[in-house]
Amino acid sequence: MQACDIMDPPAIIVVILQETLVARDIEMIVRNARPGVRILVARTLREAWDTLPQGRVEVAFVQVDAETIAASTLARRVAADGGLVVVLSEEKSRKLPLGWKALPFPFATADVASLLAGP
Repeated sequence: MQACDIMDPPAIIVVILQETLVARDIEMIVRNARPGVRILVARTLREAWDTLPQGRVEVAFVQVDAETIAASTLARRVAADGGLVVVLSEEKSRKLPLGWKALPFPFATADVASLLAGP
């Protein structure tokens, strides 16, 4: 009898921002904090959904208003996967759905890393 290792697909971190440099900054922070994770960088919710690989979406960093995200297929996928939605915004106080987090601009490396560390 042979032992067979079944490998789960790596977790996925989704980064959706219009500003390419900010998106790449978050991507680099994630790569340093979580080397084995898959990262999907997209400019829109639609682009992210159309290119989303199989696996568990652990965190989605999204720069879109909360209502639009909440109505999206991506938000339902993140919720089904038990993941976290992080809304990036220049506004410090935003009303977000229960369990979501905010990442106000400007943010530091430690701010992103703490969101990846979990609750």
